[in-house]
Amino acid sequence: MKQTKGCNISAILRYLRKVYNKALHILRATIQAEGDVGDTSYVYTFPRYSVLLGHEHKVFIPTRNIFQLPDPSAPSLLIVLHAQVCTLFGSQLLDPVNLRGPRLDSKEKGKRECNGTKAEGISWLQSSQKVITAAGSVLVMGELASDIADVRPMKKVTLLHSRQRLLPKYDKGMHVENGLVVQSLIALNVEMILGEHLYMSSVDKVNDAGQRVVQTQSGKEMAADVLLLCTGQIPNTALLKEMDPSMLNPENLLAHVLRTLQLGVITPSVPVSPALLMLNLQP
Repeated sequence: MKQTKGCNISAILRYLRKVYNKALHILRATIQAEGDVGDTSYVYTFPRYSVLLGHEHKVFIPTRNIFQLPDPSAPSLLIVLHAQVCTLFGSQLLDPVNLRGPRLDSKEKGKRECNGTKAEGISWLQSSQKVITAAGSVLVMGELASDIADVRPMKKVTLLHSRQRLLPKYDKGMHVENGLVVQSLIALNVEMILGEHLYMSSVDKVNDAGQRVVQTQSGKEMAADVLLLCTGQIPNTALLKEMDPSMLNPENLLAHVLRTLQLGVITPSVPVSPALLMLNLQP
């Protein structure tokens, strides 16, 4: 019996290795082809290439030929869905400082069309590069500060952060004076302003030099040619919320996933009585 199990496992491993090699070969061939933007373009590389010139085409990987569609007449348990991603930095970017919309020097209102093609995506990133390149100073809330300072070392970059330390969800060692993040920003000459909350109502103010002038809740004013509010993505879980709101964490809108990789329902925590706490017992 043990030999049979071993043979089965070996056969499965050989089959999986064969499937993996075939998929890798198809992927490499597809990347070299031209085509529309696939639904698996890695959106976390978009910010970097919205600053770095000449590499924006690398973001968009065509995926239309990776898997052949099944025969429509044959029953299948799998459904192939094709989606388009148009959101880049998150939903917190406001006009007229919204890089997704019209240029900063444009009086044109309204959002730019995004139909999911590679040509449109490249054009979008190139227009963002021009805005950042033309600016003498940039004030950033969120990501892009290190990218801009790295690609444009002569540009004045200021990072405004509402917390007293960067990356508060991670180990404190990343933020301390000798930490990796802080030392990297210092080496890039990024000015860090920590523990300051921005008044969103102040982003429309402009000085005589045409710079955006913003104010923090403590009364501090800062001016920059370009203001970027890149505070991150928001989970796209609206569909799940309509189906069953109890599957979402109300604090961050993230879906609750069980260890079995199934969607689950968040159960409310049960209060523990003081008597049980004294006995070190749980209900």
